[in-house]
Amino acid sequence: MLRDKRANRYLELDPPEYYPDRFMTGNASFAAVAGQFSQIDLYNDGSLGTPILLYGLTVQSAVNSIIYAFPAFGHGAVQVLSPISLNPLNPLREGKIYRDSAVSTGQTGFAMPVGGNGIYQWPYSWPITEIITGWSLRFLSNIAATTLTIGLIWMIEPTS
Repeated sequence: MLRDKRANRYLELDPPEYYPDRFMTGNASFAAVAGQFSQIDLYNDGSLGTPILLYGLTVQSAVNSIIYAFPAFGHGAVQVLSPISLNPLNPLREGKIYRDSAVSTGQTGFAMPVGGNGIYQWPYSWPITEIITGWSLRFLSNIAATTLTIGLIWMIEPTS
């Protein structure tokens, strides 16, 4: 505990907590047709009414391409297989993965450079973003008619 002298009260600084029973995983792959761009969404379906925190991602795409990540309301057209919990005893489920194609990369966002090996991995230990109910984090390839494959790990945010 630290004491805030100006307000004459105590501030609690909790260490980061990890909830292994709340981690979910899923993956998707999509190849857009000529003239279109591959798009994959991690959508918060709101089944529990809590935000989700995206902790890890691995992207595979065309060598030396760029994958854009940005928030989007709603989700793509086709639901991919439902994600699974990393804890087999966990009944909680929140988040779905969708795929679609886009006719333009008009949206830009966080640019993830895919290197010479065709892979990008989130290199940090903190969450990438928080996704609120009804919204997606959308991943969009910048090269038309190419395959975009993505693996995701997210956590159902604790309510307390």
